[in-house]
Amino acid sequence: MARGELTPQEQEYKKRISSKLLKLQKQRNYKQIDIVRGSGIPASTLNGYLKGIALPTEKNLEKLASFFHVDKSEIDPRYSDSTAPNDSHPDIDDTLYYNGKEVPDKYKKIIKDLMDMDD
Repeated sequence: MARGELTPQEQEYKKRISSKLLKLQKQRNYKQIDIVRGSGIPASTLNGYLKGIALPTEKNLEKLASFFHVDKSEIDPRYSDSTAPNDSHPDIDDTLYYNGKEVPDKYKKIIKDLMDMDD
């Protein structure tokens, strides 16, 4: 792989981190400038995270987690404990993709219902 080229998994991480940050921003009714001022992360850097263009550094992830008062794993899936039980399926609310296309909401509900059948 060429230098600077991201793997498909890293591309997916960017999308998921972007989605999680936008969700936190919306839930708390913050503007981007509020996050910039509160976290100390430059606006252009934060914008890259929000648009899914860049992956946050560990230092900036810590700043964001501290600002939002959440664990790093709630923002960045690379820090989640993959062995922890997942009975609420939180990612089903995020954008899902199949073959490069977004999965419509009606199908996300079907997927969630199927996953809940195992509980």
